Amino acid sequence: MREWWELAATQDNGDAQRNLGLMWDNSWGVERDAKKTRDWWVKASAQGHEAAIQNLFDLDVFEGKKVKEETDPLVEETDVGPR
Repeated sequence: MREWWELAATQDNGDAQRNLGLMWDNSWGVERDAKKTRDWWVKASAQGHEAAIQNLFDLDVFEGKKVKEETDPLVEETDVGPR
């Protein structure tokens, strides 16, 4: 499976890029690697992959980076209602 994901990821397939990030994050057949996880999720995010954008946001929170609520990548600017 990894070979197919890597092939698709090199062709800018956001789903494959996110899946590779999940593979490295969850140790699916590989040793966990936070840098590779982030690298693949950044690439998928650049493709507009919303789940990868959320994964990056969650990873930042998990790693203790300061993340403002307003920077939630899935909140639209027009969403002005209470949370």
